[in-house]
Amino acid sequence: MLESVNTFTRRIADLCPLERDAKLSTKLTDWWKLNDFAAFRAEVKKCFKADIPLKERSDWEDLFTTGKTQIEKLSAEIKRNEDEINAIVYKLFDLTPEEIALLEDSIGAR
Repeated sequence: MLESVNTFTRRIADLCPLERDAKLSTKLTDWWKLNDFAAFRAEVKKCFKADIPLKERSDWEDLFTTGKTQIEKLSAEIKRNEDEINAIVYKLFDLTPEEIALLEDSIGAR
């Protein structure tokens, strides 16, 4: 997952005009959290004061959509695995539902 994030993130700087600083905003650094390609494109315009060239938009949209989908799938898989591990640990320590709720509330897991 990290490789997918980093590969796309490195490519974003290619959208910056040569005369501008290619520093990414927080939203561009966390591009996969944007709702859709339109939001990504708007953030590129805001950050770099330039739009994605028309002839490149389809390719960028494909990269964005594919990467975002991959990250969402991997994140969901990680969440499922974490939940499974937690359930095993809770059972191992014979925790009651109240104890589990208290524990998860204290660590911000809920």
